Amino acid sequence: VRAYGTLDAPAGQATGGDSVQGWAGLRWKPFGETNLVLEASRMLAIGDAARDDTMLRAAWSAEDGSDLRFDRTRWPAWRLYGDVARLVDAEQTLGVAEARLGRAWRTTDRDVVTPFVTVRGYYGSALADEFAAGAGPGVSWRHWFRERGQAAPASWIEFVLGYQFSLSGDARGEGVFVGLNLNY
Repeated sequence: VRAYGTLDAPAGQATGGDSVQGWAGLRWKPFGETNLVLEASRMLAIGDAARDDTMLRAAWSAEDGSDLRFDRTRWPAWRLYGDVARLVDAEQTLGVAEARLGRAWRTTDRDVVTPFVTVRGYYGSALADEFAAGAGPGVSWRHWFRERGQAAPASWIEFVLGYQFSLSGDARGEGVFVGLNLNY
C-alpha cells in the first residue's frame, strides 16, 4: 500500500490533497541476485484529480556505495534505475530511467552525505512529447538507525534534493527534484 501527492506544480495542475493517488497490490521479487520487482496493483483515487485503474509494473535497480561504511569516511557511489508501468484501463505506458554517480561522505557514525550528478529519461505514451530527458547535480543525506547490539543499523531515512537541466523533450526533464525515502 502506498500513496503519493504533488506539493508544487504549474498553475492549473493539482497539488496537495487533490493530487493524492493511492495504490494497493502485490509486489514480487523473483530473483535473489538482482533487484527486479514486479507489481500488480489497483490505483485508488484519493484526491479529486487522482484516478482508479489497474497498474502492471516492473522496476529494476543496481547500486553500490549507498550503504553505511565504517572502514572509510568517503567512497564512490553509483545507482542505475529503470521503471516501466502500464495503466490497463487508460491504455497508457509510463517509464523512467536514471543513472547517478557521486561520492559518499560519512559525516557521523549514522549519517552519509552524497553529492552526485544524474541523468534521467522519461516516457509517457499519452503525452504529445512522449520522451524527455534531463541531467544535473544533486545531494542526498541518509541517516541510519535501528541498530542492535553489535549489528549495524538496519533502517534509514533519506532526503534528496537536486536540479536537472533539460536535454530534450518537454518540462519533465527540467527543474528541482525532491525526495524523502524511508527504508525500515
